[in-house]
Amino acid sequence: MTVAGVEFFRRFSEVFLSDDIDGFMELVDDECVWEIMATGEVFAGLAKIRELAERFVAARNHTADLHMRFGDHIITEDRMCLE
Repeated sequence: MTVAGVEFFRRFSEVFLSDDIDGFMELVDDECVWEIMATGEVFAGLAKIRELAERFVAARNHTADLHMRFGDHIITEDRMCLE
């Protein structure tokens, strides 16, 4: 993974896991496509990605003992896959 990839993953993790939708949207490219493998849902474009981010945040209930973290990840020049 390149230094840019490491920095992007760090920033993405920071904003995504903290429910910072505006910070998250700053990282999203106009042509972004988000695929949820488990459900087959596909979200394309900034408006749909924001809707998805808002849906994620609304469904979360973070506490000191209950929170999200990423387990594994794969990052290439133009794709990122997270577990």
